[in-house]
Amino acid sequence: MDAGTEESTKLRSLRAELAHVQQARRLQERMVAEVAHELRNGLSLIDCVVRQATGGSLDQSGVPPAKLFELSRQGVRRMTRLVSELLELSCLRCGHLAFRLERVDLAPILERIAAGLALQAGGRPVSARLSLAPELRSAYVDPDLFEGLVSNLADNARRFARSRVEIRAAPEPADPMMLRVTVEDDGPGVPHHVVATAIRGVEPLVRPSSESHVTTLGLSLSREIAERLGGRLWYERKRHLTRFHVNVQRYLEARAAALADVA
Repeated sequence: MDAGTEESTKLRSLRAELAHVQQARRLQERMVAEVAHELRNGLSLIDCVVRQATGGSLDQSGVPPAKLFELSRQGVRRMTRLVSELLELSCLRCGHLAFRLERVDLAPILERIAAGLALQAGGRPVSARLSLAPELRSAYVDPDLFEGLVSNLADNARRFARSRVEIRAAPEPADPMMLRVTVEDDGPGVPHHVVATAIRGVEPLVRPSSESHVTTLGLSLSREIAERLGGRLWYERKRHLTRFHVNVQRYLEARAAALADVA
């Protein structure tokens, strides 16, 4: 390779690295803006209700006070979840969140998540189903991180489902040493711009909307957790079906040995 070609290769490499850094910065700025937007909306609603209650004009808004207070409670819960996700994501990226992979029976965790979905559906006719492959025994995960990851995906599915949410766990078809967990719903799915930003790491096609009820933050956190567990997170969308998949390691020692043989 002559000097000119080598210099050209280095220049292309530097340009690619600069483009990557600029994209990461844009995504970070968008995430901060999104979090600020969500927090501002929640605080504005709570402030409005508190001011009306303090001034004795709560009944003049035309909305029943009980409904206003319930909306405020929902805002508080949403902001609490948002802040928790932001802190956990920050700790993961900075390496300050300790976790340990251990052999865990996933059935009780998935059963608990499915039962929680049925309770959270409230008056909506949304059924929650759980399907576990007969050969499923356990996987190597951090139980708390794994439960948080699948719970987040299941909660998103519940928000968009028309009538059902299904959680399935089975060996990964392409790699039997991995376990695939799928969360499926029969609704329109998480908006494309949210998934594109959080999972694919690209600029969204449209600006985020508070009407989506899902932020890129939760899915970004889910992707980070999946990677920490030695797997990945991806999704597919078909007509009237949205599926999020995450795979985790079933046989840690065997997989490590197989990778060493390949290397």
